[in-house]
Amino acid sequence: MQFEPAKLNQELEPRTAEVVCNELKSLYEVGAVREPPVPSEDIVIKVRGLDGNELAAVSARRDTNVFVEMLSEALVKKNGREGGEAIKGLLGLFDDELHPELKYRVEIAVKGAVEPKLDYPDAVRLARDFYVVLHRLSEKVLELSGLGSQVKKKSSLDSITTPNS
Repeated sequence: MQFEPAKLNQELEPRTAEVVCNELKSLYEVGAVREPPVPSEDIVIKVRGLDGNELAAVSARRDTNVFVEMLSEALVKKNGREGGEAIKGLLGLFDDELHPELKYRVEIAVKGAVEPKLDYPDAVRLARDFYVVLHRLSEKVLELSGLGSQVKKKSSLDSITTPNS
């Protein structure tokens, strides 16, 4: 079957999926007493695929992070620690202790998380304390991104007609 470019004129939306993250149930355990009770249902985080522009931005940021790390190290050698930290702060780079690949995965998870939304500090905590969860989230976002957008699904409200229509 030959591709029909006119198909691109349809209304599209990102693909989404729920990722089971039952490893996070341990966060509900407090010592020997479980308060609040550990949820019996699965803990899920809903993620979406990223569009081409978002993926390019994440990749560019990874490249920038590597360059800034090299620049920062050179400034530290020449001018002391303050110079290197200053340039990172100006560029909005955080957390010296995260490996560049981990920073990349954190960015993907932050951009792809739909419900609940994840901010950068939350994703860094996941990276440190629940790496497999963060990895699973970022892999699912990349998988959905690779599949591309999908034709927007009509909601049940779209099919309801009003008396005046």
